Amino acid sequence: MNAAWDDRGYGPQTFRSLAATRREFCRVWPWLKAAADHYGPTNTKDGVWDRIANGECQLWTEPKAAVVTTIKVYRDTALKEVHGWLARGDLDGILIIERSIEKWARDMGAARLMIAGRRGWLRGLDGYRELVTYMAKDLT
Repeated sequence: MNAAWDDRGYGPQTFRSLAATRREFCRVWPWLKAAADHYGPTNTKDGVWDRIANGECQLWTEPKAAVVTTIKVYRDTALKEVHGWLARGDLDGILIIERSIEKWARDMGAARLMIAGRRGWLRGLDGYRELVTYMAKDLT
């Protein structure tokens, strides 16, 4: 499992050189790009990489899957949530990554995992419920 993040009070870390993280990111970017493109022109390779490199996001990979997470701490209640917002790959790889993310999130005291993904993933992911379905209408 590959994950990289900095120390901002978020909990345990896996240390990996930035160069190794960049190589892994470049390997999985075509998958992540396909996921990003599905929602429209919202994320670029450089933009996603910058957020991973500066510690705003975490990169999780398996041989055939990748997930980018971010951590949100709600100001009013201090509720900590890990949000998987960019993911692509085979379901087996996603499930391996999800288990690692869940353990990490629990270890750092997160109260919730959120996944922006395909509705079909609900059948394969244990313990998740659908809260919201994100939909978009292009106006151009």
